[in-house]
Amino acid sequence: MAPSCRKSGGTSCTRRSSMQCLATNASQSQSRMVKMIIALIVLLNNMISPSLAFFAAFQPKPKAVTVTDKLIFLESLDQLNTLNPASQQRTSLLNTMIQQKTIVDDVKNVKVNDDIDVTSSTSLKNPGDADSFSKVAQGTWKVIYAPHMTTISSLFNGSFDVSYSLDYLDDKQILRDDKRICGIITSHAKYEFPIIGTGYLSVSGTFGSLDDQVCRVDFDKAWVKPLSLGRMMAVTDKAKYQEKIENEKPFASLEQVPDGFVKDIVNEIGKYLFIESFALFPVSFLDENLIVFDFELLGTRICAKKID
Repeated sequence: MAPSCRKSGGTSCTRRSSMQCLATNASQSQSRMVKMIIALIVLLNNMISPSLAFFAAFQPKPKAVTVTDKLIFLESLDQLNTLNPASQQRTSLLNTMIQQKTIVDDVKNVKVNDDIDVTSSTSLKNPGDADSFSKVAQGTWKVIYAPHMTTISSLFNGSFDVSYSLDYLDDKQILRDDKRICGIITSHAKYEFPIIGTGYLSVSGTFGSLDDQVCRVDFDKAWVKPLSLGRMMAVTDKAKYQEKIENEKPFASLEQVPDGFVKDIVNEIGKYLFIESFALFPVSFLDENLIVFDFELLGTRICAKKID
């Protein structure tokens, strides 16, 4: 029995050695494979990196955003399409934009160079001159900051939303009573107050130039369009009212207002209120989409943004 046991034990040892050898060989093969993969990755990386660097050199670089005084002021507002409440911070930022402005001949083709501070905002040279503001003025503008308007409206728990449009007279200037008339201005002020309700107060007239720094606005027509009346009539005569009123928009001109006593009396009152003190507006800032008027009578400013 002893020889049989030794034979069996010897065979078992031999088999264990063979399995250990196979395991060792497999482990060594895996190790060599991992090293080959790592070497291949390193080789590919060395080949690709210079190529990527080469092509990256020709890719356009992202455009840097220049932070200007104008941008800082606009960012301080709640909205850019309506009148914003006044605050000391906003007024201060507006004044800084004006005080630090850089004067240029053409705000649409400004090239930043050593003479222009990239933190300041560019403003058109001689903004009150007809030849200067004719480059950017035509279109529709929305008043976005006017401390006197928001102060008055807040006193009566109401609100204003003011826009105006400028249209030129076939690119020609005319003289009328020694005034340089450049075009037609139409302004619509939407009001909403607890007692008088909601509606539009509109005026129109001419605009032109007094000198290089001051523009002139001469209103000669005024009209209103109450909207609250439509709500009161909605129960009894809504269909008839809607035939006359379209989408609660203001009357585009005095000629569109239905004839009657109200039309005549409002226009006459408007003419009486159009005094010389309300006609002159020094322009303290003007570029392709932003303008700031000085309302010297009340010691405040009016800032408007072009929307069209």
